[in-house]
This record gives sequence, structure tokens and C-alpha cells, in this order.
Amino acid sequence: MQILFSAIAIIIAIGSMIFAAIQARVLARQSRLLQATTELSYNLEVIARMNEVILQIADSRRSRTYIWGKAEKQNSRPCHEGRVFLDVLDAAVSGVNKLSKLRDSGFENWAVYVEYVLKHSRNLRDEVRDHPDWWPSIVPIADRLPDG
Repeated sequence: MQILFSAIAIIIAIGSMIFAAIQARVLARQSRLLQATTELSYNLEVIARMNEVILQIADSRRSRTYIWGKAEKQNSRPCHEGRVFLDVLDAAVSGVNKLSKLRDSGFENWAVYVEYVLKHSRNLRDEVRDHPDWWPSIVPIADRLPDG
């Protein structure tokens, strides 16, 4: 009888260890998800604030001249609005890339939308190709598209 109780105790102990390991794995996954979500939220907030300032600067010829030294087309409001749009698209694709590794995010269609936008906007496609370091998450999508 004592052997039976000992065997049951060992089985319960092993079951408890397996359960604890499963719980630790779930907690680690949730921690990675929380970290990725926090990073994305921070980046989105920074991008939003930066774009507000950039568009304010683009609205003022004096500010554009002061900051960039001249008021050229590349510093105009329409050009910056396009860059703001690219910032948002890059953040969306980056978020999908980070979060989809951790769980099913359900937002995989962002890459399809970015491809549609870049396919139909030569100016934005050229902007991404001219400044690949600015939008690294959407450069591969732009590179797949033909030049014309």
C-alpha cells in the first residue's frame, strides 16, 4: 500500500512539474507579446508626434527655409504628407512582422495594401526606393514591383 501511495505521489509531482513548465512557457510568450506591443505603441506615438511637427514645418515657408535651408519641392507639404503615409504603412507592416511571430494577429493583409498603394503611386514607390533606410519594412514590397 505504501508503494502505491509513493507511486501516486511521484505521478502527482511529475504532473505538477509538467504543469509548471507549461505555465512558464505561456508566461514567457505573453511577456514577449507585451514587449512587442509596448515597442510598437512607443514607435507609433513617436511617429505621430514627429509627423505633426513635420507637417507644421511644411506649412510654413519660413520654417522650411530655416530647417532645410531652402523651400524646395522635396520639403513641401504634399511631399511630407506622402512620407507621413509611408511612415504609417511601414509601422503597420513592422507591427504585423513582430506580432505575427508571437500569435495570429489577423492583420496579414497590410502587406497586400502596401503593395496596392505602391503599385498605384509612382511617387511613393520612388520615395521608398530613394530612402530605403527610412521605411525598411516596406522596401521588400517596393522592390518586388516593376519600375514603370
